[in-house]
Amino acid sequence: MEVQDDKKIVVQSLIGENQLPFYLQCLKSLVRLSQDRIDLKLHSDGTLSQNDMDSIHSKLEGSTVTISDSSQNTSRIMDCLQGRPNCQKLRKDSIWGIEFFDPIFAFPDDSISFYQFPDA
Repeated sequence: MEVQDDKKIVVQSLIGENQLPFYLQCLKSLVRLSQDRIDLKLHSDGTLSQNDMDSIHSKLEGSTVTISDSSQNTSRIMDCLQGRPNCQKLRKDSIWGIEFFDPIFAFPDDSISFYQFPDA
């Protein structure tokens, strides 16, 4: 999570089509129950369709949502993993491989659903 000067918090998350309903539930709860303004920077694993992206924007209305395609990093990361075929296979075939090997994802997992405001 990165904190910006204008009192908003930017939360980054890696998302994919297979777990999209679960991710949306978690992110909606975070946005709804946060006392701070939350902007979302979502990194797709490359499996999201245009309909998926439209759904994300409509379900997270009221929050600024940016979606980028992490699969664009594939060739650079695969070059870094040259000589490590098992690592390359994991990076290519799994959302967890993207999360593990891409340096942008060096932050705690945000797959948590919030149900109430924290005690002050």
